Amino acid sequence: MTDMRFLVLAVLLFFAVPASAQIYRWVDSQGRVNFSNATPPQGVNATVVDANAKEGPPAAESTECYTIRCQGERMEERERRRDAEQERLTAARVAAEGKRVRGLEFRKYLSIQRGMSEGELLQMEKSRSLNLSEEVYFEIIRNKTASLLASSCAAGAFAASNDEALAEKLRRFGEKVGIAFQIKDDLFDYGSEAIGKPTGNDIKDKKLTLPLIYALNILDKPTRRELIYIIKNQNKDHEKVKYVIKKVTEAGGIEYATQKMNTYRDEALVILHEFEDSDVRKGLEELVRYTTDRKY
Repeated sequence: MTDMRFLVLAVLLFFAVPASAQIYRWVDSQGRVNFSNATPPQGVNATVVDANAKEGPPAAESTECYTIRCQGERMEERERRRDAEQERLTAARVAAEGKRVRGLEFRKYLSIQRGMSEGELLQMEKSRSLNLSEEVYFEIIRNKTASLLASSCAAGAFAASNDEALAEKLRRFGEKVGIAFQIKDDLFDYGSEAIGKPTGNDIKDKKLTLPLIYALNILDKPTRRELIYIIKNQNKDHEKVKYVIKKVTEAGGIEYATQKMNTYRDEALVILHEFEDSDVRKGLEELVRYTTDRKY
């Protein structure tokens, strides 16, 4: 009876696990390596392993070797997934940062356009009334000439470094250079031995520049009224324009504007000297000095 039971068990084992049984190997969604002689789940990309292969199927491996191999495969799979996720996150951050930079540059561009428009409108309004203080004068040129140069410096610095503090520093540098540049243009209208022949174009266009504003603020009332009348009503008369230039020069308007110009130039150079000495810094220093030393 006992022998019959052993015979039945042997027959069952023979049909349950044939000698050439197929072993399936696959990696599940959690990165685990699986071996089974049962049909793998639907949709799984499984590899058939020959149980009698010379390389040795999982059944022929020792428990220790099988465990080490599975752990290694799992680690490799986790590393592949981690690297893929890291690449995806990096690409997403780069795209988001690019979008943010483009948005910032676009907003700065819009602020330049708005500032220049506001400066031009303010200048037109003050030209009609010839009522312009030094404070309003600097507001106008900050919004016009200086804003363009300031924003260009800031945008370039931010695009190259993504550093808002650096961009702000170079924005201030550009603004000061732009103001010095505009004051130099103002001085061309009055002329001197160092500047060249006076043109008087700003007076003819009823533009109140820094030398004229300074003179109007310190001259006596009769002279001030006289100059304002000429600028409003006789600005096409060459001799009258020469008279205004003469009065502005005598009042110290040229000297005052030159001092202001040099102050902004020096402040721009101070900002530059916060950076280490280099050919780039030397080139920018030459540009700043050219702004105030130019003859045209």
